[in-house]
Amino acid sequence: MNINNPPVVYKRPLNKKRYFLYGNLELPHHIKAYVDSYCHEYQTLSEEDRLLDLGFVLLRGYNLKKEIKDWLKDHPEISEDSIVSNIGWLMMKFHDIDEPKILNNMDSMDLYQMIDYAKPILLDCYIEEYGEQKFDDNGIGNASRRIEATLGGHYLGEVHTNGKWQWTEYKLDKFDWRTIK
Repeated sequence: MNINNPPVVYKRPLNKKRYFLYGNLELPHHIKAYVDSYCHEYQTLSEEDRLLDLGFVLLRGYNLKKEIKDWLKDHPEISEDSIVSNIGWLMMKFHDIDEPKILNNMDSMDLYQMIDYAKPILLDCYIEEYGEQKFDDNGIGNASRRIEATLGGHYLGEVHTNGKWQWTEYKLDKFDWRTIK
């Protein structure tokens, strides 16, 4: 547990229209604003915005791996290692995360493994709440979303205390303990 950092709690009204501007589920900013620390958009977008936006789209099945892969195909100058580091640093904002483990993962995981590792952590922390919805409020009403740093469950790649099993995604979004090979 990272007790040096205060708990992360972000709470904000939820406007779903931001994510469906062209009829399809999309991030409100270009993917580089979430993963590429060298771009201007990344530097102007807060960590809170990154976490809340990623939580919203990932909860609805957004394929982050494909989006990053397609973007990197057109930008071979971008290092996958820097994206892995940026995702790792974002995950370290949660106070319940084991910081040395994240740093180790940043050195040992490739981009897709890091995304698989970060996704369940973020989804465990992302919560949407709905109150009464008004018809003239542009889809906001009393709906809100928040990120809480209280984590539960297991993390992709976590090794069981018996040392023989690892928490694995055996099917798309299906997780279980599996024998380490």
